[in-house]
Amino acid sequence: MTTRIRPFDAATDAERVARFINDHGSGPVVTGLPLDGASLLASIQETGVRLLLVAESRDTIVGTLGYARMSGRRVAPEGHLFAVMFVVERTLRGGFLVGELFTESFRRFPSLGLRTLRLEVDPANQRAFPLYVRVGFRNVSSPRPDEDGYLELVNHLPGISSALVPGEAGLVGPSAPGSETRSLREARAESLTGGVRIDRAGRTVIDYRLRIGTSRIEAVVDGQTGELVSGSVDGDPAEIPDAELAPPSRAAHPPLRHELGGFSAELDVETGALTVRHRDRLGPLLVDAFPVCGDTPAGVRRPAATRVSVSQHGGTWTTTSEHLTRVVSFRRGSIELTVTQSCGHLLTASPWSGFRDAELTIAARGRDERSAHVVRGIWPPEATDFEPAVGAAHTYEALGMRASWHDKHSGIGIDVTGLTSGAWRVEGPHLARISGSGTIAYRIEFRDGQQTRMPVAAQTPTPTPTPLSLPRPRRLWTRAAHEAGVLTPASGLDVSAATGLHAWRHRGIHVLESSQPRSRSIGPLYRLPAAAWVASLRDRTTPDHGVEWAPHDASFTLDGASAGERRWGVQPNADFSAIDISLSDSTGASGTDELAVFVFVPATAQHIDLGDGPDAKRLSIAGAPWRTWTRAFRFPTPAGDVLVEPRDGDHAEVLLRAGPAGVLATCLARPAGEERHARWRLTLL
Repeated sequence: MTTRIRPFDAATDAERVARFINDHGSGPVVTGLPLDGASLLASIQETGVRLLLVAESRDTIVGTLGYARMSGRRVAPEGHLFAVMFVVERTLRGGFLVGELFTESFRRFPSLGLRTLRLEVDPANQRAFPLYVRVGFRNVSSPRPDEDGYLELVNHLPGISSALVPGEAGLVGPSAPGSETRSLREARAESLTGGVRIDRAGRTVIDYRLRIGTSRIEAVVDGQTGELVSGSVDGDPAEIPDAELAPPSRAAHPPLRHELGGFSAELDVETGALTVRHRDRLGPLLVDAFPVCGDTPAGVRRPAATRVSVSQHGGTWTTTSEHLTRVVSFRRGSIELTVTQSCGHLLTASPWSGFRDAELTIAARGRDERSAHVVRGIWPPEATDFEPAVGAAHTYEALGMRASWHDKHSGIGIDVTGLTSGAWRVEGPHLARISGSGTIAYRIEFRDGQQTRMPVAAQTPTPTPTPLSLPRPRRLWTRAAHEAGVLTPASGLDVSAATGLHAWRHRGIHVLESSQPRSRSIGPLYRLPAAAWVASLRDRTTPDHGVEWAPHDASFTLDGASAGERRWGVQPNADFSAIDISLSDSTGASGTDELAVFVFVPATAQHIDLGDGPDAKRLSIAGAPWRTWTRAFRFPTPAGDVLVEPRDGDHAEVLLRAGPAGVLATCLARPAGEERHARWRLTLL
């Protein structure tokens, strides 16, 4: 079968490529928002696609591969591009087409000025990893998937090639003539961290050894930026250009700050980002990156880097870039932002929402359009990388449009109102997304609240304080069950020191149950044997990575097994109608901001319940994927409903993520007390 690979033609390919992406279950169709030609073209423009290739066989599209400035709401630095819209006909994924798409695109890189290629990958797709390794991708960031379920990989071979053997710059790839060609079998013996190390300066670097054309290349590059640290061609040291001067330290340029009662606003004078916080709440309420215009994408998780200058005059902050000026004016209880431009193109402001367990109400033309608990994927809709797919139903005239975000637990709220004409899109993690061809202006008003305590179910039994005696595991994967005198004839727990809680039985019925003897996949996590487990995570409030997906963290020692600074345990009450899952981390190590208990709710549960009384909400597990935050939740089991609620820890919250397999509950808390611990209770009602 002959396959032709060619550039995308907007006039003739848009509808066909949109159907191809929909038919293969990629893009926003998984959230119930199928692409059409118009939304595909708008997405290409908004994400800054620089190259899109189409593979065609017998007049049928069988593959696509593009390269864009933005992917997953992250904007790549100058000279970097993300691989996007990588979709291949199912029957051809094990053949040569995948390699041919990459090779054909590699030939075109010199004309794009590309130094580094980035790619977001699903860790559950293990079969594709040898290909990624083979063409030069490496993981230099977290080994854990981000909140969206992806790992970010980098490939610095284009920059190495152009710097050391510029005549061969277009021939980097798995099948490039004269380049190092390895089989997938050889690539399977390597990993995505092969050659990645920390150098003496504390930088993450990558060692590359390969052939490009007839030249034998050795190079060391900065893992994130791709900057060449050292290199040689056929054993002769290469001349390395002087590194760019490091930007001034933040200590030399402190941010501007302004207090508004319980709220505070902070302007980063290096980037122009405006952040608003509340003294009683964890993390920012909003992060408003400096606006963009023209072909620069608006990425709320990792905004485009922009050179700005900042001035302050009384209650006004003015931030200026080459083509944009934003004026932040403080009023009583509010902030007004006005953005003007000289670029002559579309202007976009897209503040990120830091609200989690919240309600969003939008009002246009003076009436409420919709008000509901925030469940991303349902309300607001979610169309990452293809945001225009939400269509006219979720796009409003900006003038007079109002979005109100309200945290019912704390009473804290923010209202955003459009003050100029333009387009306002309601989608994803945006506090508001406003675009216009001239001036953009909007007002942010603050509503303080009274902290309220979450009600505790009166019928909750209290687990016994006496720890269960556990045999010490002989090896890592030995299962240590809670046995002996504390078990009733038909109740008990099955706990593995290495993998987590496998089973909880009450009166002969399984409340929680693992997939043993088989393992299961949950989102990007694969081969999971447990029903509940623990881990420490990075800061949940960081837009770039959010709440990571993590398997059981084996660095936590099971209570009763051995001593350790990081411990976890499962404690039942007398009749096993309630259990406490606890963990503590006295190390205070970097990257351990959160203590997390993961609980898997299988799709057979059918629904999740949030809240009580008039605030009660029932979410179906079936259907399009969604995610939402809460402080406690219930789900049905064969033994009865289970209530999950916090008992110890600071800033306790739960992120629920629904997918085809079920719902993964990530129960988060900041370490509390001298022991730096957190504890969650699961109770049969």
